[in-house]
Amino acid sequence: MVSKFFTEMERNYLKSQRLANSKVAIIIDDLKTVDPWDPRGVRVYGTADIVTRQGGYMDRTGHSNDQYIRIAPYKKWSWGIEGPVFVEGTLFNNGTQC
Repeated sequence: MVSKFFTEMERNYLKSQRLANSKVAIIIDDLKTVDPWDPRGVRVYGTADIVTRQGGYMDRTGHSNDQYIRIAPYKKWSWGIEGPVFVEGTLFNNGTQC
């Protein structure tokens, strides 16, 4: 599923490059656990370009494409990475109760 997502993302990025738009946003989130509810994620805004590299760790995955999307972030957020978002039903933001 992840490889399908990145293939779709690469296709959309290549299409936007033809339109001269290099702005990108990517959000990756999941649930660490459901009980207790423990969401976590990262959101990144930035500019992207296509990089062609031979070799590297992707050679060992069977992924034959040597092009990568490189994102230079200019704004980023995360939640639930360094600590839980909810503690006993109370919302916390960067360790501070909201």
